[in-house]
Amino acid sequence: MQSDSLLNKVLGTIRDYGLVDRGDRLVCGISGGPDSVCLAHILVSLSNQLDLDLILAHVNYHTRGTDSDLEEKLCRQIASDLNLPIRVRSISHDELAMMKNSNFQREAREYRLSFFEELRCEQHADKIALGHTADDVAETVLMHILRGSGIDGLSGIHPRSEHLIRPLIDCSKEDVIDYLDSRKLEYRIDKSNLESKYLRNKIRNRLMPDLEENYNSRIVPALCRTAAIARHLQGFLDSCVEAVEPKVVSLSRLGKVLMDLDRYLDLEPAIRHELIRRAFKSLVGGERNGRSLDFELVVNVDDLTNAVVGKRVDLANGIMAERGDSAIILFNRDTQSLKPHAVNLPGTNNLREFSLEISGELIDYDGWIDRSSDNWSAVIDADIASGPFEVRAPVDGDRIRLLNAPGSRKLSDIFTDRKIPRALRHEVPLLVAGDRVIWIIGVGISHEARLTEETSRALKLHAGPRVKQHDRS
Repeated sequence: MQSDSLLNKVLGTIRDYGLVDRGDRLVCGISGGPDSVCLAHILVSLSNQLDLDLILAHVNYHTRGTDSDLEEKLCRQIASDLNLPIRVRSISHDELAMMKNSNFQREAREYRLSFFEELRCEQHADKIALGHTADDVAETVLMHILRGSGIDGLSGIHPRSEHLIRPLIDCSKEDVIDYLDSRKLEYRIDKSNLESKYLRNKIRNRLMPDLEENYNSRIVPALCRTAAIARHLQGFLDSCVEAVEPKVVSLSRLGKVLMDLDRYLDLEPAIRHELIRRAFKSLVGGERNGRSLDFELVVNVDDLTNAVVGKRVDLANGIMAERGDSAIILFNRDTQSLKPHAVNLPGTNNLREFSLEISGELIDYDGWIDRSSDNWSAVIDADIASGPFEVRAPVDGDRIRLLNAPGSRKLSDIFTDRKIPRALRHEVPLLVAGDRVIWIIGVGISHEARLTEETSRALKLHAGPRVKQHDRS
């Protein structure tokens, strides 16, 4: 392909997918390999036409000795030749050791994207440009097919994902090499890519050539068409899910995902499954980490609708799902507990972490008082249950004798009786005075704090959703 033709093709891709706006400032990832070197040169060639401002970014992983340093040197030389600023992040020995103890390719990718995003924010850039090509899309589709994928996996690599853009996504690897060679532009080949150690390399070095030679000489365009069709279908599915999601899904105080069981069961399986995938993605940190939920695990979560209350499913990346009495709950098992918060009663208190407002009014008691019938309001003896007060989450060993109950019980037993899911129990707010639980907010008050014939002052309490007040509380 002639260099001008490739420029026009990339320009068409940018316009078709709305990848950049005039005047955009871009962080352009560069490794020294052909794709990223081509991307840098093409974006510079288009910079006047699109009024782009560019900064190059390179990560030196120090995994291949001299070769890694030569790649960094080349990237710095390209930046100098193109008169562009460049920022280089050099990975330390300890960081590299941690990556190698896990999935190195995944960890390296997350590290790289994290650095690019950090630089984007620091430089007030609009987007991050990456050098993925049509061949990368085809390899990704094949990889997901081999693993057993849904529509999202078949859509491959998207032209745009949040702040990430891929202007070469419609260009083949051959197009890229032809462009570089025709201009005698230097690039380096990562020799580790020639090894078939990782699944992607096996697909690139073995499976793709075999498919191209023996099954379909245009396998890359064919797989890219499959990806494009899948993206359109995924877009339609997303619109269906977004229409029902607000009615089905809510969040707990700590960001756990609750799916209303009755409304969930009214949905088609495809939409139910997509709600589960979305919940999982939100809990593991969204799209940038590239982690998705295997179909078998999606089905396991969906099967909780037929399970006993309390049944749990262990998902990937520390995420759990639990069958509640009226909801399916997805949550991170490492969620931090709510910290105790001092409250002034009487008075009004906005507790941001608990998403709760709690207020109290001190009144004289003459034997009669207007009481609310719901458990989000309570009246206690102001002299028996005197401050200082705080609101906190339950801890092991908490006990209470609820109003008119025969004796003291563990809170865990009370929660079981009230069908409060295990996943949500440590989010239940407690009003305490010293070491005494005075009120399980939303459940009931302590018997010892009740109004009696000896009561002369009462504290009327009410709890409800927090009033945000511009998030200053």
